[in-house]
Amino acid sequence: MTSCLYDGYVRHRRRGPRVHTFRYRLCLFYLDLDELPQLDRTVRLFSVNGSNAVAFHDRDHLDGRGGDTAPRVAAVLRNAGVRLRTPKVYLLAACRILGYVFNPISLYYCHEGPGGPLRAVVAEVNNTFGERHLYVLRHRLNPASDTSRHAARYRAPKALFVSPFLAADGHYDFHLAPVGPRLSVGILQYEGGHPTLDAQFWGRRVELTSRSVAGLVAARPLAAVKTIAAIHAEALRLWWKGIPLQPRPPRRSGALALRVTVDDDGRSRRCRLLAAAVPVASVPAAPPASVPAAAPAASVRAGAAPAASVPAGSVPTASVPAAAPAASVPAAPAASVPVAPLVAGAVPAAAIAEDEHHAS
Repeated sequence: MTSCLYDGYVRHRRRGPRVHTFRYRLCLFYLDLDELPQLDRTVRLFSVNGSNAVAFHDRDHLDGRGGDTAPRVAAVLRNAGVRLRTPKVYLLAACRILGYVFNPISLYYCHEGPGGPLRAVVAEVNNTFGERHLYVLRHRLNPASDTSRHAARYRAPKALFVSPFLAADGHYDFHLAPVGPRLSVGILQYEGGHPTLDAQFWGRRVELTSRSVAGLVAARPLAAVKTIAAIHAEALRLWWKGIPLQPRPPRRSGALALRVTVDDDGRSRRCRLLAAAVPVASVPAAPPASVPAAAPAASVRAGAAPAASVPAGSVPTASVPAAAPAASVPAAPAASVPVAPLVAGAVPAAAIAEDEHHAS
């Protein structure tokens, strides 16, 4: 089975006008979307579109209307000009724990068939104002690199307001290390051509079984709630440090009104598949005081273990659950990633030091 958990940490680091850093433990699910029916049958305490201690719901993603997620992601790719003969989609995100989840950022790794090359990544970013945006990343900054051994790097213009402490303009650099025994995601946010925030997530692979899911629930039953609480706690700390608030653009007509940005042209498009607006209630809402979280921002080194930001966030340092994933990359910008709490049997302190060494 390809699906698994990644148990690790998310770290956010703001570079100005005041230095501000935080790190939290986080556990993310890496799901082969074709394996969801099998997981629903074989993993206790885990359900698909049902009630359980841990659950994946299709309506928590994309346009919020439900329906199998994999074909809907493939439709988003087609509308963005990415043609896959046999699309194989893997999702890195938090799942509902005791009925609640907030993903500052979710990442869809889109391959050409099982075991095939990575052709594109879709970064799904949520803010705490009930808005969502998809970034279709299809043009690597390092196209000649072998993504089975080296991090894939992407850049996209910022198109969603994720935090009142971050400017609405700028761009993200994403660094996504190969998926394997370790996983790392980095997102770096730039404002005015200068790096402002990086989000990192790094973790180690844990088999997705009834035992590991039970361990996650037992060790962190309020992990999802902790994520949204941490976002607001860090926002309060930023305010206390005197970091100025940024004006927020007008709300998107009070609805999800999902839009898609393609990395190569910077234009915001509304995907035909997602044309219908969805009530804001369909997105886990959180108090309006969002912190560099679910928005992308962090940097990652190839083969490095994830470091926290998150995704990873600047993970997307746009609103990120208690931390955004990402890892720092040498001389290359990174991006942010939304992530959630962690599994039982945490990574020992020595391993953390080792991972931070790899990610630096």
